[in-house]
Amino acid sequence: MMLTRTLFAILAIASTTVSAAVVPPKLGPYESWVPTSSGRVGAQSTGSEPFMKPAVPPKNAHQLIDDFTDPVLGKNVSYGPDPVKSKACPKYTDQTITVTVYVRFYYYAATAVELQGKTPGFYGYHSQADAKAAVARITSYYAQWNPRIKFVLATGTTQTTAGVWYWRFPTAASYMNQVVGKTDGLAEIAIANQCRGSLANRPATQNKQLWIYSVNYINGGTPAFSYRPTSTTPFTQDGIWIRTEYFEQSSSYPNFYTPTTLTHEAGHWLGLYHTFEGGCAGKNDGTDGDMCRLTPKWPTSSAPISCPYYGSSFASQKNPCNPAASAAEIETGVTNIMSYSYTLCRNRFTSDQMGLTWRTAVNLRKFVPVCGAPA
Repeated sequence: MMLTRTLFAILAIASTTVSAAVVPPKLGPYESWVPTSSGRVGAQSTGSEPFMKPAVPPKNAHQLIDDFTDPVLGKNVSYGPDPVKSKACPKYTDQTITVTVYVRFYYYAATAVELQGKTPGFYGYHSQADAKAAVARITSYYAQWNPRIKFVLATGTTQTTAGVWYWRFPTAASYMNQVVGKTDGLAEIAIANQCRGSLANRPATQNKQLWIYSVNYINGGTPAFSYRPTSTTPFTQDGIWIRTEYFEQSSSYPNFYTPTTLTHEAGHWLGLYHTFEGGCAGKNDGTDGDMCRLTPKWPTSSAPISCPYYGSSFASQKNPCNPAASAAEIETGVTNIMSYSYTLCRNRFTSDQMGLTWRTAVNLRKFVPVCGAPA
């Protein structure tokens, strides 16, 4: 079940109104640390746990591949000229934007060193290698285009600068009660303030930092969500929020990992809509729907669609928005990373989607491209 347009609107309003007026309360103790080169616990600190999950889980569970990304990037927001051309680079196609990534793992262990040797995903724990692999996978989809977008882990060593940082819950109960994604947005504000510092004290470059929060639970059972940038909204809750089961494949959760979930959410972070935005009524002319001409219109209410990976040919599939669609058009829709197809079917973007991410990065997130393709 997908969230309705109304619920999308509620999420958008909540994210823009509560952030400035509400101060999240402090709850129980936690410990945080950054890994060191020797593999032992580095700097430690204490503070407050994030918000707790309600005693009664919500009933509106979504499909496993669903997300409820904040859509406040309205059609009236200007992306600027297309294509964007840096004054320093003579060729539009020979430019690179590098996105610095910060990964924050929330996990449970009785002691800080107990997690060593645990399997990935065990009570939220993932290794530094898991984080590096996840970031490299995102880059593999975006860096193949020209101009290109590259994602790299941060290299700092403090709570607000390290590429990977751990937040440990001292009890299993406190970890299992962690929840984000409620409509008031308070959980995201609390966690973002803990990890990045208060909004007033964050660096001006915060809109160019991709923060990924691996958490125990997202309201409604949603695997992941993210916030799009806007020209008017502060980057209060900016980042990607993902349940630990979907971050990397693990023996603890062998059936949950989906290899394009983070890439899909990074697309939202860079301004992309779902391919079914606007449903069949969209004009599909670059000014409506998902704002991209090359992605075919798709029905908003469509269920996950199969693909050759599962033994079906594209020729056997139908697009209710265009019953006469060719197999090539069906393939473009089914395999698009911003679709709700089965995630193992999703493997590509269109060139105009990449153009939209580039305009968003330069005009809204204020990245400054460099010439060439740095290592």
